[in-house]
Order: sequence, then structure tokens, then C-alpha cells
Amino acid sequence: RAEKAEQEIDALTSELSRAVGLGGRNRRASSASERARQSISKTIKSVVERIAQSDARLGDIFARCIKTGNFCSYQPDPALPIAWELDASEPAEHPTSSSEPTSAHADNPQGSPAVLEVSPFSFAERTAFVGRESERSTIRAAIDRALSGNGSVVMVGGGPGVGKTRLAIEMAESASRVGFRFLVGHCYEGDEPVPFLPFAEILESGLAQAASRDDFRRRMWANAPELAQIAPSLRRVFPDIPQPLELPPAQKRRYLFQSVSEGLANASRTRPYVLILEDLHWADELTLSLLIHLANRVAHLPVVIIGTYRSGYSENNPALVRTLEELIRMGIRPLKLGGLSKDATAQMLLELSQRQDVPDSLVSLIFEESQGYPFFVEEVYRHLIEEGKVFDAAGQFRADVEIDEIDVPENVRLIIGRRLEWLDENEKRALTAAAVIGRNFSFKLLNAICEIDVDGLFTIVEKAQRMGIIVASTKGLARPFIFTHELVRQTLLAGISAPRRQHLHAGVADAIARLYPDAVNERAGDIAHHLIKAGSFVDGDRSIV
Repeated sequence: RAEKAEQEIDALTSELSRAVGLGGRNRRASSASERARQSISKTIKSVVERIAQSDARLGDIFARCIKTGNFCSYQPDPALPIAWELDASEPAEHPTSSSEPTSAHADNPQGSPAVLEVSPFSFAERTAFVGRESERSTIRAAIDRALSGNGSVVMVGGGPGVGKTRLAIEMAESASRVGFRFLVGHCYEGDEPVPFLPFAEILESGLAQAASRDDFRRRMWANAPELAQIAPSLRRVFPDIPQPLELPPAQKRRYLFQSVSEGLANASRTRPYVLILEDLHWADELTLSLLIHLANRVAHLPVVIIGTYRSGYSENNPALVRTLEELIRMGIRPLKLGGLSKDATAQMLLELSQRQDVPDSLVSLIFEESQGYPFFVEEVYRHLIEEGKVFDAAGQFRADVEIDEIDVPENVRLIIGRRLEWLDENEKRALTAAAVIGRNFSFKLLNAICEIDVDGLFTIVEKAQRMGIIVASTKGLARPFIFTHELVRQTLLAGISAPRRQHLHAGVADAIARLYPDAVNERAGDIAHHLIKAGSFVDGDRSIV
């Protein structure tokens, strides 16, 4: 025991000697972890000092809130709250001198909120942007005209996943490279839409990007009382904004709209703008009315307004229908996006596979499944990879890739499922029966297996056409309807149980035999297909095998 105690004393003596220097001072720098800690602390302090040289206010925030010691941490200063705002564009230009403020709140007094910019777009890595040559050309021409002071409105419609937002982003970023600033405002799904919400986001983003608070005040102050009605958060930054004029409702609205257009004109005097209004199918009537007002006034401003909306949702927003009609009367025809071509889909898959040559069979399979919708292309490809269906053990593309009938990626199912929520139970039941028939189907056969009267079934089919779920087929009168996407059909099938699918398949086989007694041989393949899908199904006293 004495020998063991002596060894422990020697070890402790050695550690204490290494850790303590002359006069008992700490000598921890000899530790590798301590050297790393000191190096990180020094680097952080150096970076904060460099930030302060470019932006004294931001440097002060970091100096107060970033703590270095045994642990590095960020501790918000209770005396300096930060209000996060959306930044809808690139950062403001760097100042020419270190003393010049670079943000709308660079000159805030102590204790007022600091506004830090946040990108409105996802930081996730984007897939390659392919195709859309015609649409890009149209929007690029609008941007070129705006450079010479002739602004315009561009409306972009299409189904979910077709790439409306991506097109708007790409064109806005392209415009920013030739001097434009772009701001984004969104509409959101809700029972009670917030009036002017996308314009409120645009105003808040414009404030965040302004060279200084005084610069924003100088450009917008004449219209500030009305602009603060749209974006009340402006009063938090400018408490001295006067109250708006007391006017009758009709005049008040007109004066408000006029103030917005004047503010836009003032902002665009020194720099052209691209404004993106996202998801207008969820917009309220006042937002759409303001859009019409601006569309009548941007012709002499260096401004391009890009509005995106989902086709097939118009019947749920009559105000959008009226807005589109009014814009068409003004000569503004919406760009209606469809799926990418097969060649563009192949190019997209080439980028997704990191420049590996994708077999034509796989390109065709994914193209047929997605109909060239970029979001669906990417999700189906990634889903097949996750399921181990794309590459063999040697890492080479398989030649025999297949997709199961109800094998729908979860993200795609969520998107399509939200769209199908616009249907009631009878409508879902009828379209599910159509999905069992196949990608193409006839009204006659659908009517034979649905327990819905003819007029009601016509109404359902017409609604599905307006929503873009089904379209006219090229198969002729025998199969006049086709599902827009195979993924929509599969999502409908995935929503019912296996026994119900078997029951419907058995009913389809029986209905084909009854409806086409003189063409049973010609339709033997269809009957056999549905009997195989039905499996062994007992219906009362009858068994179909």
C-alpha cells in the first residue's frame, strides 16, 4: 500500500509541476486542449473585430453576446433585443467607409431592436435548373424592358411541384446580377387570409435591406402613415409615424393603394426592383385588388412583379379568377407551366446522379411517373435510391428498375394528399374507382362500378378536370380521360385498403364483361389484369379467381 501511495504522490506532483509556473501562476497552455481553446477564442475575437470594422453596430452586438472562456457561447443581451425580419434579396451593398451604416438599423439608439436579415429561400442545396427556355425568355424580356423604365406584371401558374417558385427565384437572381433588387412576399393557407400580407413582407424586407433607417425614412416618409397600415411593424421602428387620414372607406382604400404605388416609384428611382408575390391562390381580395392597381401603374416604372399561383385552385378563390380575367383584359397572359420535356428530365437526372449516364429506361420510367414535374422527378429518383432499386451491388445502374403500383414517395404523397383534401368523400370514392380502372378510363365504365347517379358523376369528373387531376386523353372515345400524373392515381390507390382494391378490381372485370359482350376477346387482356389484381375475392355467393 505504501508503494502504491508513493506512485500516486509522484503522479500528482508531476501534474501539479506541469500545471503551475513560477509564483504559482497557472501554466495550462501546455495542455493540447487548452491550446486549442485559446486558439479558438483568439480567432473568434479577431473575426468580431473585423466585423466591427465593416459594421460597428453588428460588431457591438457580437462583442456583447459572444462569450469566450472555458466554453464559447452566445448569450443574448436583455438590453439589446433582436427582432428577426425576412430579407428577400441579396445583402445591401458594403459601405465605402467603415463609419457608414450598412443596414436599416445601423443607427438605432441603444435598446432599440436590431434587425438581422434572413434569406426567404431555403439554404438546402438546389438541384440543377433545366429547361423552361420559353418562360425564361419571356421573363428576361420583361426584365430588359424594366431596365429602360417600362415595367410589367408576369403571372406564373401551374400545379404543385411544377417549379413556379424555382422559376421566379432563378429569374430574380438573374435580374439581381444586372442591378435589380428583389423582394418576396408570401400568401399562406388559412381560414381567414391576412389582408395585404405579401406586401407587408415586402415592405419589411425593403426596410431590412435599406442602406440606413434614415434612407428608408427619406424615401417612404410621405406615405408612411398608409404603409404602416399594411405593415404595422414599421411603427415599432418609427414610433413617430403620423396617424393616417380619416377618410370614407372607398376613398381610404384608394388613397392607401395610391400611397403604395408612390412608395414603389420612390424606391425604384435609384434601383430597379423585382417583386415576387408567392401563392396567390391563397391571397385575400384586398391583396389581389392592390395587385391590379399596381399592374395599371408599373408600365412607367423600372419594376417587374412576378405572381405565382396554383392552377386548379381558382374555384376556391373567386377573387383570383376575377383578377386573372382583369389581367388578361389588360394584355397580361399568364405563363402556364407544364412538366419538363423528356430531354430536360434526363438532364435533371444526370445532375442528380452526379453526372453519371442514366439509362434511358430509367429516364422513361421516371418521366412517365412524374410527367416531368421537377419536384416529383427528384422525389421519385431519391425514393428509388433509398429503396435500393437504382444501383446494383457494384454501384452500377440496374437495367430492370420497376415502380410498384402504390409506391409513392412520402413527400409526394403529402403534396398530392393536400390537393385531394379539396374533394369530399363521394368525389374521392369516385376518383379512387377511376384509379383502379387504370391511368386511362371511360365514363361508361366508371359509372358502371360507382354507386353515384350519372349527373353527380358528371359533376365530379368536371371538378377533377378543373382541378387538373384528370385531363382529356388521346386514347379516343373508348378511354376519353387520363390522370394527369400516375403519382396522383397511385396516391388515391394508397388511400384504400387492400380488400377494397381487390373488390373494385373484381367489379371492373365484371363490368367490362357486361358492358362489352361483343368485344370480350379484344378486352381479354384488361379483364385478366383486373382478375389478377382481384386475387381470390368472394363477393356473396360468387367467387372470382
